[in-house]
Amino acid sequence: MLRHSIIVQATLPFASPEVLDPGYQRIFPLSLFDYEQEKNSSTGPPPNVTPHDARHDLEALFWCMTYICMTREGPGGKRRKELRPEFEDEDNTDVMELRYINYCFFSSDQKALIHNKKKLFIV
Repeated sequence: MLRHSIIVQATLPFASPEVLDPGYQRIFPLSLFDYEQEKNSSTGPPPNVTPHDARHDLEALFWCMTYICMTREGPGGKRRKELRPEFEDEDNTDVMELRYINYCFFSSDQKALIHNKKKLFIV
């Protein structure tokens, strides 16, 4: 008997939490046709996995643009001096906040990325 497997192919910092988290509650269910086809197959009903959609690509583009805007100085693409390892100004709260935000949304582990991105958009 074939079983469903969950394989996520995404660039972790830029991926949607909906794609990264297998337990994420789907906003849009599978189409009725897809569900009936899966239900009648030998592999059983579909797993609780969100199918990749165009909205996930748009969200990845959003995260890429956010990353570029946060980490680059401007034209030329140099990394912001505040984020370079040799930059030492730990007394500046703005610099520490920028580093913390950068870490939370782009450099932390998968579980933290999912949590942080979900919390960002919950009103």
